[in-house]
This record gives sequence, C-alpha cells and structure tokens, in this order.
Amino acid sequence: MYVPTRSGNTIWAITLPFLSQTMYLFIARQFFYSVPDELIEAARIDGVSHVGAFFKIVCPMSKPLYATIAILAFTGTWNSYLVPATFINRIEKYTLVVGLQTVNMSFFQKTNLTMAGVVLLSFPVILFFIFNQKKFVQGVMSSGIKA
Repeated sequence: MYVPTRSGNTIWAITLPFLSQTMYLFIARQFFYSVPDELIEAARIDGVSHVGAFFKIVCPMSKPLYATIAILAFTGTWNSYLVPATFINRIEKYTLVVGLQTVNMSFFQKTNLTMAGVVLLSFPVILFFIFNQKKFVQGVMSSGIKA
C-alpha cells in the first residue's frame, strides 16, 4: 500500500526556498544597467542581433557578476540554519549547520567540539571563495567610478 510522505525531510524541502532569491536579480539588474550602450550599438552596427549581442558581448563581461552571485548563494545556502531546521526533523537528514547546533545543545560544556565543527564547516566556503576569488575581485575593481 502506498503511503504518501510529508513534504519535509526531503532535499526539495530545503532546496526550493533558496531558488527565489530576489537579491540576486537586483544585483544582476544593476550590473546590466551599467553595461555601456555603445558596446551593444557597435555590435548592432556589425550586424549582430539583440540576442547575439547579449550572448557575445554582455555575457562574457558578466563573469564577475556570475562569480559574485555564486559566492553569495553558496555561502548563504551553506550557512543556512532556519530553513533546514524548520523542514527537516530526522537526525540522519540534518544539514551540517543544524547538526552542529544539535551537538552544541547536547554537549554545551564541550566548546572544543563546537569549535572543531565550526572550523570543519568553514572549509568548503573558504575553498569555494578561493577558487572564485579572481573573478570576484575583478568585479569589485571594475565597479569603481572611472574618471
């Protein structure tokens, strides 16, 4: 007999809330407004369509934008506590942040366990930033005011 399961305790329960981050749309909008119209006009004069100008001119220029959004999204999702703690209630399905908080609540006198967990939890975020640092810094440097 088929017994339907609750929507909690699944990967979708903690994935879907992060798919609608409007902050990233605002960041992308602001970046695309800063692209000079002269570049797109030059591509149009060369015979490239609007879609072609977007994919051949604007998208390659947007690598710092993509790196910034990737770093912010990964860090925010990795460090999320509220959504997984709300939708996951089985210990074997806890995310690392929720599991660390559970250990902290169970063994609150043992700060060495908590600090070891924090260090281990920080490694993926640090590695992700190191690998995307070049594009991220390039985007920060290109966003300054030019005289």
